[in-house]
Amino acid sequence: MYYGDINDAIDDASDGSTVIVSSGDYTQNVNIERKEIHLKSEHGYETTTIDGNNNNAIRVHEWSHKSTVTGFTITNGFQAGILVSLSNHVAILECKMDENKYGIHFYHCEHGIVDDNTINNNKQGLILEFTGKIQIHDNVISNNSIGINLDVSKATITYNDIIDNGHGVIMSRCDGRKTSISNNNFIINDEEKLDDKILLSNHISIRHTKSKFITLSDNYYSPCDGLNINFLPWYIIIIIMAPNYDLDWLAYPNPIPVIDKNKAWEEN
Repeated sequence: MYYGDINDAIDDASDGSTVIVSSGDYTQNVNIERKEIHLKSEHGYETTTIDGNNNNAIRVHEWSHKSTVTGFTITNGFQAGILVSLSNHVAILECKMDENKYGIHFYHCEHGIVDDNTINNNKQGLILEFTGKIQIHDNVISNNSIGINLDVSKATITYNDIIDNGHGVIMSRCDGRKTSISNNNFIINDEEKLDDKILLSNHISIRHTKSKFITLSDNYYSPCDGLNINFLPWYIIIIIMAPNYDLDWLAYPNPIPVIDKNKAWEEN
């Protein structure tokens, strides 16, 4: 059955249904609420755009467990491109988040996947608040003021290209929540942005305050990237952290493996 409005199709769909969206440009606020819905574009994000019209473009809300959003360009989300709240085991796959306040925002969620997305030109690319066990894998996160922001949250951050952001990863108040950051590429492309005293353009790869139990391993850092706690110089931070953190830096960028998206959240 064909619908002229995405929300009409979602409202009529039964729990666990797949809603396929035809190619085109849609200006609306899509709501998935209190049921499992698999929202998918017919031909991928290159041909299917949802404009949030200065609101949340897509909201997955209130016990919409195991829902998925796949294959959209999301733009003009004044609050968030995709907001996931009070819903567990949600997956955001193969989307492009462009020019939103927050590209993807998880709030009070457990388990989930953010995989194979392009997240660029947002104020914050990906923000997790009061959220646990999100697998952030194989995304290109670039040209955001903050690439990934964890606040009282836990995540596994692997095999992402984190490029030309103001801050690559920020963690706040994550004490006691085990976060793993491994096999990512923190890259500066524009040498003109580099400065001897202020590290610009992904200038702080990883900054964390009031956060412990962080595992760092096998990440690639381009020149002048660093780690920061409360704005101390990066070379001092490395000395302080060395006994407690795995700083096995790589000389060359990491290749990106393929994960089983259907099983990934079970392993978190």
